[in-house]
Amino acid sequence: MKTGKTYTDGQTCNGFFRCSEGRSLPSSCSQGHSYNVLSGGCLPDFSCMQASLDKHRTYSCMHYAVSSIRRF
Repeated sequence: MKTGKTYTDGQTCNGFFRCSEGRSLPSSCSQGHSYNVLSGGCLPDFSCMQASLDKHRTYSCMHYAVSSIRRF
């Protein structure tokens, strides 16, 4: 995936990853917002009150691109 692209963490309503130089960096929307797959960003959603994944761990953007093809 290209640098700057985002994708859902698949486990929480507000968690997502942002690709940067081939690595996926965990991130999350602020409280009361959820990650929206269509817009690639955070939108207001007051039902979303979940914690996101560990922000200290990084993942490979290439691994996600390959595994997402198999999932869909």
